[in-house]
Amino acid sequence: MKAIIYLFILSSTLFSSSITVQLPVKYSEPLYRTITKKVPYQECYDKTENIKVPDSYNNDTNGIGIDTLIGITAGIVLGNQIGRGNGRSAAKVLGGIAGGLVSNGMRENSTNYHYEERTRRVCETHYESSSSKRLIGYKLCAEIEGKKICTSSKEMLSLINVHISAY
Repeated sequence: MKAIIYLFILSSTLFSSSITVQLPVKYSEPLYRTITKKVPYQECYDKTENIKVPDSYNNDTNGIGIDTLIGITAGIVLGNQIGRGNGRSAAKVLGGIAGGLVSNGMRENSTNYHYEERTRRVCETHYESSSSKRLIGYKLCAEIEGKKICTSSKEMLSLINVHISAY
C-alpha cells in the first residue's frame, strides 16, 4: 500500500504541470487610495418665532370654579326631574357629574390666547470634508515571452514570483 502512495507522489511531481520563476520588475506604479474625512462643526444663530400663549397663566385647569358649581347644580336639578325613587338619586348624582364636567370643559375651551415674539438659540451641525491620498502599495509588472504580467504588493520589489502552468 505504501509503495502505491510513494509511486503516486513521485509520478505527480515528475509530471507537474506548473513551475514558479522569479522575473525582474520592468514597470512599477504606486497605488493610492483617497481618504475623505468629515470634520463636524456647529453653526449657531438666534431664531425669532411667534408663540401662542394663553392669556390666563393659571396652570390649575382642574380647579373648581363658580361655573363648575353652577353646572353641578343645574345637573342635579335636571336629574331630579328625570328619576323616581332610588333612580332619582342616581339621576341626581349622574346629572351633577355631567353638569360639572360640561361647565369645566367650557371654561378650559374659553381661554384666550395672544402671540408673543420669542427668540431662541438654534445650533446646527455641519460637516467640512477634506480628502487626501494615501499610498497603499505598488503595481508591479514583468514580461515573459512578450506577455506583460502584473501583480500588486505592499512593498516595492525588484523581482516578482510568477507561476507558469502548461495548461
